[in-house]
Amino acid sequence: MENQRADSAPRNSQQPMMASNPNAPADREHFVLGLFYHNPDDPRGIVPRNNGYGSTINFANHKQSRLVIFSLLAVIIPVLLALIVIALLHH
Repeated sequence: MENQRADSAPRNSQQPMMASNPNAPADREHFVLGLFYHNPDDPRGIVPRNNGYGSTINFANHKQSRLVIFSLLAVIIPVLLALIVIALLHH
């Protein structure tokens, strides 16, 4: 038992699985409402979906969260401004 291989050693529960496999799919237990992946122990920003199709964003990763918020604001603000201009022109 002393010359046990490194890959057969028991996994430390604190060590995330994705550290050993960056292409590992997202864990179902870390999905909020089945839509949003939130795993602070996962350093990856973009994670393969567990159904095998596409990728998802790790919302616990601050860089990715900022990117999503900025992208949403980049769409919402011009739409709101356009609605305000249209409303002012119709008065």
